[in-house]
Amino acid sequence: MFNATLRAEALERLEMENDLGKALERKELVLYYQPKVHLKTRRTMGFEALLRWQHSEKGMIYPTKFISLAEETGAIIPIGAWVLEEAAAQLARWQAHYPQEHPFTMAFNVSVRQLWDSDFVGLVQRVLTKTGINPATLQLEITESVLMQDYDAMSKILHELKQLGVVLDVDDFGTGYSSLNRVHRYPFDSIKIDRTFVLRLHNDVRSTEVIRSIVMLAQSMNLMMTAEGIETQEDADTLVSLGCQYGQGYLFSRALAVEEVERTILADMNSSTRGPETKT
Repeated sequence: MFNATLRAEALERLEMENDLGKALERKELVLYYQPKVHLKTRRTMGFEALLRWQHSEKGMIYPTKFISLAEETGAIIPIGAWVLEEAAAQLARWQAHYPQEHPFTMAFNVSVRQLWDSDFVGLVQRVLTKTGINPATLQLEITESVLMQDYDAMSKILHELKQLGVVLDVDDFGTGYSSLNRVHRYPFDSIKIDRTFVLRLHNDVRSTEVIRSIVMLAQSMNLMMTAEGIETQEDADTLVSLGCQYGQGYLFSRALAVEEVERTILADMNSSTRGPETKT
């Protein structure tokens, strides 16, 4: 039955929907960047662009509160385009200012709705052309739910993206049901192990075995691996022993604003002989 609580929820949703539609125009959307490190050396290899909504009245709003709404309303298309353009432009600036043997990479989360947008491949091409970055340094993270989509249509889209030279990652890997027997049919380059398994790594034997299976699968397909949600040195050491190459998590760094990232990069580059110490 419709009651006062439901009415309040409906009004709140309508208000958020209206505000979200104006967030880009009001320049309320901002990007934070979480470093991705090489687990053995602790060197910063790249970043994942993470969206935040700095609402003028409600303060900081995290993606869990508004991304699903953006997908339902279609707002994810212009928002996603802005995130890709902004993240790629920032990557180009960092690569120019901080040149190194292995250029920094940038990961960007792509929703299924964005992939189905007829202009998405063209958007990626335009961004690559405008920024001049090496396509291999742009990583598109795609949730494994795409593996449940129409194979022929989705395969065509992913192969078109792959032809641009970008890196395709399966995000939140291990949470779905069809990934093990479908992932090999798509042109993915990397697997991102979902944080839920990492957080339970030393409290749940099954999580360890799931990660071990994912690593074996990735190795058999010559895929790189990144683990999310690493919070302890013990977790990092275990992941290295299992064969995982890269990681993200609070053990190394939270998501950072641009200025904080640049301080981190400078400290990282000035410590060329640094060993595998812990960063907090």
